[in-house]
Formats: sequence, structure tokens, C-alpha cells
Amino acid sequence: MRFAWQVLPNGDQQLSCDTPEALDFLLDFEPAVYIAASGSCGPLELPYPLDLLRQYWTRSAIDPAQVPTINANLASDSRASRFPRLRSLTLQRRALSSLRAQLVLSAAPQAILHFVYNDVAVDSGTLRTEDSVRQWDGEVIHEITRDLDVERQLRAQLQRFLNAPRNGAAWLAFMMNGVPALQTLGWQITVDPDFPYRLAAAEDWYADLQTTPHRPRGRNSSREWFDLRLGVRVDGQAVNLLPALVSYLQGAGRESAGQHDALSLLTAEHLLVRLEDGRYLPCRWHAFSALPTRWWNCAIRMV
Repeated sequence: MRFAWQVLPNGDQQLSCDTPEALDFLLDFEPAVYIAASGSCGPLELPYPLDLLRQYWTRSAIDPAQVPTINANLASDSRASRFPRLRSLTLQRRALSSLRAQLVLSAAPQAILHFVYNDVAVDSGTLRTEDSVRQWDGEVIHEITRDLDVERQLRAQLQRFLNAPRNGAAWLAFMMNGVPALQTLGWQITVDPDFPYRLAAAEDWYADLQTTPHRPRGRNSSREWFDLRLGVRVDGQAVNLLPALVSYLQGAGRESAGQHDALSLLTAEHLLVRLEDGRYLPCRWHAFSALPTRWWNCAIRMV
């Protein structure tokens, strides 16, 4: 097995296995054992003592400033002549020219806040007590001093619109209100295709009420039959809102804000209709109230 030092995005280096196959290692065994994803296993053969590998395999990522010392220690150890050396990278300081926020909405669902220093995006969850951010670029590590005051302001902006959402209604309210507000403040919002609360935008409404003669079997009389189409166009495609609307009318008086079913989700101001592709289409109540009374009567009859 070959091991090598992997350079992380922030310029730190961590020992890793340099093989294309996924492997697990049991280094506490004598001799050490490897287990491949295929199920095969066997002893781990190394060109240096096992305890040397154990020492660096379990060590946390090594800061660029520590690289010269670590390499010097390895060079002075007679057992480590064939042990991999860390890469010597140039640490270059850069002046802070801009700091903005980037929010990534992932499939979990989860909102991941990044601070973009100049053009370097850093996951805020990885920042601890260090006073700078670093970005590895070829043979150079760019280092920028953090602006903790602006970071706190950006965190406060996010918390104002998104504070521990616990249900779909809270996420959708954030998508409808919080996301546009943050974008106005200069935030960059990235939505994962698998994020479960993506929104769709309606292009225009359509509604059509037609009557057709209907003659029941075995009877001479006939009566009119209503054919109602009510919906919007999304991405050029007609979306029938009637099933979700009827579902709401059937449950009116029993549902409360935040409850939902397979067709829709109800909030204080919107009926959010779930589309076939998983997106939600927000429909304001005043849009329904503006419809002609005859269409409402027809929908109620269908219930």
C-alpha cells in the first residue's frame, strides 16, 4: 500500500491512502490489516515500521507552518527514509478586498453558510478560533485575515430570516420571503436540485368553465354537466390547481397553518401546491378570491 499527503482546500495536509480502491485499515492489529470494498482482506505490507504510520495516520491535519518541522523530523529518522514527505507550499498573504455571504440549501434540508473572502468561499462551520482563512491554489496558499465583525453581521442577517426551521411551512416561508430579502442584501443563494422546498413561479393563470348536456341512462330528461379547468402555466406547461383546491375545500375548517398533504401545504397567506417535479407553487389567497363566483360554486359542487 502507498500512502501520501493530501493537500486540503485550506492548505492543511493530511495523510491518506494513495489507491483508487476504497479501503479500510485496522492499524491496531499486528500485522495491520486492510479490508477492500470488494470484501477481500489481508496483511498490510509497508516499507517502513507500522508505528510510524500509526503516528501520522491518527494525527490531525497539519498546518502549513508546521510542514518544515515535520519534514525535518522525518529526515532525521532513519526508519522514515521511504516515508512520504509533506509538500512545501508557499504561504502568500492577501489583503481583504471583499467579504460577502453565500448560502447553500442542501438536500438534508440544511442551510450551509459560506463566507466568501475575496473569491475564496469558506464553510463557516469549519471556522474556529483561527484569525485567517486560507485557500490552496497550486503551489501557493493564499491567506486572508478574517473580519469577525462582518461575519457576525452576516450571521445575524441569516438568523433574522432563518432560525432553526422545524417543518416544511417554515422552510417555504423562508424561500418566499427570506431568500429574496437576503438576495437584496447581496447574498448569493445556491439551491441544490434535491432540496425538498424548491419553488416554482407561475407565468399566467387560466380558467375555463364549460357546460355540456348530460343524459342519464334510462331517463328522458337531461341536465347540464360542469367542466371546470383552473390553473396556471409553469415553464410553459399547464398545471391544474383544481385537485389541490378541492382538497383544501374538503378540509377547510379542520386544517391549520403548516399542515400539508400530498397535494399542498397551507400557510397563513398561501396555498402551496406541490408539482410533479417536487417544487412548490405559491398561490396567494387573494388570487383565488378574485375568481368569478360561478367558478367557486362549481368547485364547491365538485366537493
